[in-house]
Amino acid sequence: MGTTAIGIDSENFDLLKILLRGSDDWNQWRKNHQGVEINLKGAKLNGAKLNFVDLSGANLIEVDFTGAELNRANLTGAKLRRADLSHAKLNYASLSSAKLNGANFIGAELTGAKLLRAKLIKANLKEAKLNGAYLTDADLSGADLSGADLSGADLIDADFIGADLSGANLSRAYLNGTDFNGADLSGADLNGTDSGLINAIKLLQDKALSVLKNLTSSPK
Repeated sequence: MGTTAIGIDSENFDLLKILLRGSDDWNQWRKNHQGVEINLKGAKLNGAKLNFVDLSGANLIEVDFTGAELNRANLTGAKLRRADLSHAKLNYASLSSAKLNGANFIGAELTGAKLLRAKLIKANLKEAKLNGAYLTDADLSGADLSGADLSGADLIDADFIGADLSGANLSRAYLNGTDFNGADLSGADLNGTDSGLINAIKLLQDKALSVLKNLTSSPK
């Protein structure tokens, strides 16, 4: 049996109006319409109160969630590429397996959020609060996490290749198998993490600096 797609442009159907009624009405509507694909691409939901809503699997590409409240919302598997979630509250929300490439999370609150296997390639998480978040096997390659709070976060097997983690707080984070190749960790707080890993990171940084010095000092 095929699925039906319903979006904000569907004739005689105001999907946003149902969503903005709150989680009780929205979640009940979704239970009554299982199998329906939700398409809210490009919607303006800045400042909306969407705590506890079920938006799992929804198309939320380029949606404006600026300053919205999505605490404990279910965004599992949602498509959020290039979405604007700056200063949004997503504490304890579920974003596992979500596609968040290029999304804007500047100053967002994601305390305890689940982002397992999430795709956050080149996402902007500058000064975001990710303390206690679960980022196991997440892909954050090329992401900007400068000044972000990742204290106590689960970063096991996460990919931070080429990411900017300058000034980030990684204290007490779980870093087994985490890939920091080419990442900027200058000024990052690594207190309480595995000392062997810290030494390995510093060694990589020292090697990178040595290569750079050799390149700049070699005669042309």
